[in-house]
Amino acid sequence: MRFAEREFTYGCRYPDRPARRSFRVHAPKRAGARLMARDLLDPANARTAIENLMFTYAERIDAGDLDGLAALFEHGRILDTEGNVQGEGVAGVRAIYEAATKIHADGTPMTQHVTSNLILEFADDMRSAEVRSRCTVMQALPPDFPLQPIITNYYEDKFAYDETRGWHFVERKMIPKLLGDLSKHLKYDIAQVLPE
Repeated sequence: MRFAEREFTYGCRYPDRPARRSFRVHAPKRAGARLMARDLLDPANARTAIENLMFTYAERIDAGDLDGLAALFEHGRILDTEGNVQGEGVAGVRAIYEAATKIHADGTPMTQHVTSNLILEFADDMRSAEVRSRCTVMQALPPDFPLQPIITNYYEDKFAYDETRGWHFVERKMIPKLLGDLSKHLKYDIAQVLPE
């Protein structure tokens, strides 16, 4: 066997046989949805799926993609600081952001939502989860509005899993904590709607 051929069979028990993969990228068809559900209900995989939903929310709001953001709540709702429903489903959630968010010339709010400090608590059956996190929103509109933090929030989220939808938002409560200059971001004065 020439050296070049050995390179392709490195790691094989028998160098004259083709290499075998030690992992699968996709679930085998015969396992079907049951294997996929088992994988997604594994704590590590479930955490990753939930984190991806939370980070996708940030990505879409920063891109000005209100339709995409609202789609994350097809089976979910947004609550105010006191737990009252502000919007539910795609149309209801989109209406909230349409009414509240200033979109600038580039088609975005010119923000960066940074989500951190995630604490996840799963139900015993691994089919629902509650997540507490924090979000810092940065904004810049040069040259007159330099980069700065404009608000920090606590998020209290609930997620659920089913075989049809996978992991998905059930609800999000946003609790503003520290307020900066929101004049370039919101269409209303948030201080007027916060509880005393």
